[in-house]
Amino acid sequence: MSYPLISGGRYSHAAGSAIGTTVTVTVPSGANVTGLTCIATTAAGSLVITPGGANQSAVAQPTIPIPVNTSFEPPSQSMFQQLGGGTTLAFTNVDAYIVTYNKAVVGS
Repeated sequence: MSYPLISGGRYSHAAGSAIGTTVTVTVPSGANVTGLTCIATTAAGSLVITPGGANQSAVAQPTIPIPVNTSFEPPSQSMFQQLGGGTTLAFTNVDAYIVTYNKAVVGS
């Protein structure tokens, strides 16, 4: 699932749930991930990140397990700023997720 950037704006996000299924969020071209979080309450879930953007290998990284009744938020949201357009985040069996990203603006 890919969400367009807000016209003329820098901020956008993708949010939803993936109960009993996998939902893949694709970061739009020209954007960088600024944060993400998800929670699994009904069953254990997982997250797989495949980096995209400049200087990225586009190889799926190891699965991040999300135990039942647990949320996942990385220790440092800034680590995701290296994930650019084309990055995919595959959420499986999570009750809620949100991925925030911003659009690079030339000269800012």
